[in-house]
Formats: sequence, structure tokens, C-alpha cells
Amino acid sequence: MTNRDGAPFLLPTDNSVLRRQLDRWFNDLNVVPVVAGEFADSAMLKIAGRSGLGLFAIPEIIEEDVRKLYGLTRVGLAAGIEEQFHAVSVVRRVNHPGVQAMIRSR
Repeated sequence: MTNRDGAPFLLPTDNSVLRRQLDRWFNDLNVVPVVAGEFADSAMLKIAGRSGLGLFAIPEIIEEDVRKLYGLTRVGLAAGIEEQFHAVSVVRRVNHPGVQAMIRSR
């Protein structure tokens, strides 16, 4: 990623795992983000980004969809940051295709 020191960033709220990972990533790169907004809702964060209020991170797996929906462009990759998702089911047989895809991908 090119130097984004001083660039406005839209970030998840500070109580999220992703935010702590991003803060650590910024610190490791000696980048001081200008926090233009903090969001608990990722859809609102994307809308603010589309409006030009700042840079933000999204999972690489949804990048193409986000680019199409919001007309955005990648400016860099936050290497080493991974989001984890957990699914808990009360049934042994998982029928939901999204959950099945997550299980197959591990």
C-alpha cells in the first residue's frame, strides 16, 4: 500500500475485532489515520465511503461486489488482516448454502 498517512479513514467502531486489527496495522506501518467516521454498520460505512468521506477496509472476498454496487476503487491491501466468522447451529446437518460454503472453505 502506498503511504496513506494523514488520509481520512472510515473505521469500524473501536470495540470491534476488525478495528483492533486495523489499529495494529496502522501502528506497524507508522501510519496515523485521520478518523473521518466510526461505524457499527458496515453498510453505512460503505455509503459514507461512496460519498467520498474517506478510505475504508472491506474483506477482499466481497471487493468485486462492493466495487460494482458502490463504484469504488481499491487503493491498497491491508495485508495480514483477516476477519473470522463463526456459525453456531442447533442441528447437525447444515442446509444453508452460505454456511456450507464457509465450512468447505476452512
